[in-house]
Amino acid sequence: KFVFEPADIARSLVEICNLKGKFHLAIDRTNWKFGCVDINLLVLAVVVSEKFSIPLFWKALPKKGNSNTAERIDILSLFIETFGVERIGSLMADREFIGKAWIDFLVRKKIPFFIRIKENRLVEWGRIQRHLGVFFRHLKVGEKRHTQHCLDGHRLYFAGTRSKDEELVIIVSNQDAGFKILEIYKKRWTIELLFANCKTNGFNLEDTHLKDLKRIESLVAAVVSALALVFLVGRKEEADCPTPY
Repeated sequence: KFVFEPADIARSLVEICNLKGKFHLAIDRTNWKFGCVDINLLVLAVVVSEKFSIPLFWKALPKKGNSNTAERIDILSLFIETFGVERIGSLMADREFIGKAWIDFLVRKKIPFFIRIKENRLVEWGRIQRHLGVFFRHLKVGEKRHTQHCLDGHRLYFAGTRSKDEELVIIVSNQDAGFKILEIYKKRWTIELLFANCKTNGFNLEDTHLKDLKRIESLVAAVVSALALVFLVGRKEEADCPTPY
């Protein structure tokens, strides 16, 4: 019988991937549907390379839709209990992962975060509040701006740009890093590639007929272990005989 012990598996993954120093973490969800059953996984992954990240902790949520603050804190607390908060170099997340209690927790734990935020969020501007997008809407494609405002009782830093598809992208951080905020946030994309590798581009995880959440978590452990080994083999072969493109 396979026993799923999150901390032990996370330590093993860190060891076989030879990860040292501070970790750049990304948190996100992936979901699929089997019949009328919604499978919804909350995943905390560590960035291994510019195109690859590996999950360290994951939780099958007993619902569909967004995670809540308690669920996010629980999964991040697992990392802290296993490796220590001092090992977190950055935490990246998309627009779902915002909210006062969540930001309060990250600030209190002194966790460097880089989170995309909606442009309609209200921030303090003198004695009034204004939508965050007001300070960035003038940007043309490729242009950038950084500023700072009070949000939910915290003095935070914001960096924004307009993407190639003319979408406004604004990142909030507790780090005074200027435009580097945008560069660090880009690493979040590796978790999207990870989900593709686990699903349709690789191990077809969503083809499972499992419905029990604990069994799904154990299956993910097997898939993630295989994914790590495939990555290590591929990296070694690439080092021995690089592809020409």
